[in-house]
Amino acid sequence: MHFSLLSVHTASSGGVWALGCLWGAALLSTHTHLHPCTHYEADRGEISPKAPGSTVRPDLQTLYQRLLLAEELGGQVSRDLSSLLEELRNTSRAANISHPISSTATTSDSIPTEKIRQKTDHSGQQTFVQPNIYLYMPHLRQHPDSLLPNVVLGQGRRGVSLVLGIPTVKREKQNYLVSTLRSLLYGLTTLQQQDLLIIVFVAETDSDYVGSIAESIRKNFSREVQSGLLEVISPSQYYYPDFSGLRETFGDSKDRVKWRTKQNLDYSFLMLYAQDKGTYYVQLEDDVVAKAGYFNAMKTFANQQQQWLYLEFSQLGFIGKMFQSRDLPMIAEFFLMFHRDKPIDWLLDHILWVKVCNPEKDAYALLRFHQRGDLAVCVCVSPAAFECRSCHSAEQAHFAPPPTSWDLMLYCQVTQRRQASKQPGSAAASSRHTHTRAGQRRSRRMEERKRSAVWLYFQKDCNKQKAQLRHRYKPSLFQHVGLHSSLSGKLQQLKDKDFGQQSLFQAHSNPAAELSSSLKHYQQHSLERAYRGQDFFWALTPSHGDYILFNFTQPIHISRYLFRSGNIETSGDKFTNTTVEVLPSNASARDRLATGSSSSYKAPDEHFITIGAFENGVAEGEIEEALQPISALRLVVHSDADVWALLSEIHIAV
Repeated sequence: MHFSLLSVHTASSGGVWALGCLWGAALLSTHTHLHPCTHYEADRGEISPKAPGSTVRPDLQTLYQRLLLAEELGGQVSRDLSSLLEELRNTSRAANISHPISSTATTSDSIPTEKIRQKTDHSGQQTFVQPNIYLYMPHLRQHPDSLLPNVVLGQGRRGVSLVLGIPTVKREKQNYLVSTLRSLLYGLTTLQQQDLLIIVFVAETDSDYVGSIAESIRKNFSREVQSGLLEVISPSQYYYPDFSGLRETFGDSKDRVKWRTKQNLDYSFLMLYAQDKGTYYVQLEDDVVAKAGYFNAMKTFANQQQQWLYLEFSQLGFIGKMFQSRDLPMIAEFFLMFHRDKPIDWLLDHILWVKVCNPEKDAYALLRFHQRGDLAVCVCVSPAAFECRSCHSAEQAHFAPPPTSWDLMLYCQVTQRRQASKQPGSAAASSRHTHTRAGQRRSRRMEERKRSAVWLYFQKDCNKQKAQLRHRYKPSLFQHVGLHSSLSGKLQQLKDKDFGQQSLFQAHSNPAAELSSSLKHYQQHSLERAYRGQDFFWALTPSHGDYILFNFTQPIHISRYLFRSGNIETSGDKFTNTTVEVLPSNASARDRLATGSSSSYKAPDEHFITIGAFENGVAEGEIEEALQPISALRLVVHSDADVWALLSEIHIAV
């Protein structure tokens, strides 16, 4: 019998169906003895013979149904494989961007990279990659979501130049956080605020306390929170491990070991969260004050450096340390690796040591001490083991075999008398024993000086190499002000001597004027001294209707004005709901501007015109030519205040 070629019209995958057709053709040829070119037409799942009067065998119909089922299953497998392949490609691409992986092969039992998701206020979730975190904190395996930061306040700001990280904890005595934030925000321009992100990490698992800190920040800095300048985050309740099994080291008490260990974990968490927020990350504490102009100073200094691991803007501990954001994953992993062993500032120094110090080079370093006597070689295996042996020349001082990397050598001059005093029965030894106590004390002091000199010298090359990756900015931009440490019962009276005196006011040369005010100034901080650039003006709590009046001796042209309230130490004493008003000398121009239908000026009375107001403690602007010349300028308070008011800058430019 002759049949037409089997043709199937379906929407399935061509590759899978082609394989099915080839297999079906082979099966038909083998078991049904059909001609290889037997022709069938499948239409809507039914087989109909082309030749009139032909019959369809039941086994062919069964075979065809099986082929349809195989086609359907093959299409589903193909779609699943394509979806899985695309998912693997996306995962690999994201991992390479976030944390490039070395090309070296990994063993089959290696721990896979874990992803930490960051909650944001946006629709999606962002992730960053931290390799091997479960190796250092195995308790996290029991709670996979423990690495999700709780973003209490924030707008998800990114792409800034500077990110400031501030961890804060519950203190038994005074809390300095609000004062610290005011100091950091004081004097920032609008552009600087847009290029900055401040992250407050409340390192506590008590949700009530976290909420109280967030509410305090929202109340005091609502504008900064709304703009995204300020963020508040906290860790999961499962983030911290059990601290009861920590080993006491370096003479620290159990409480201090727990405190420094938790501090290491706090800094690491904050760094990992901030790693993709900006270009530079600066580590601060919650009890510091900042020097005016710190933003531009840090940014300019960082952009001038070529190769560095971190920059120091304070000499105290971990305060004011700047890192490049791309280095934060490596630094945080190092801290996590040794978080139980040493304090954070020690670990930071160890990173430098690992990167650049050469112990073998240190082992063969040589030095000469210019003392009287024979040349000697001094070998120091440890600070407690120090010996010198005499030799006649430098060539005789070489060791064979060479010393280990822990052996230290130096050439020094020692006196013959000291060498002779080591011989029993010598005159020098007898003389020494006549003054045993004094001689022992002198000997101990000499040995201590020699040991110190040895270790200091052999650290010299290492420190030189480390200095290439650690650059210091002077004067310091941050000062520690907290008296009560976050460690219970500890008083922290540390001060950065390089911080210098903080400028509490900005002096300007202002035009001659007669000054008057309804506000009562505090002590010597008078309005007259502030206007002359000798001090700041500090007044008791303003009330509705209070004013400050500058009555010029003759009408003048004022190009611009600036009034800044608060200062770096008293940043909360600001003018609020206070307007800036001028009195034009030209009465007709004044009336025309004040009564015009399209005028933006307001006339609070028949003379003065409002031209500006205090916003976030600052009033500044230009005065249009139509108002010139000006006879007087005043500040008017329109509501009762809760705090005192301070003017740290008065500038009337002519």
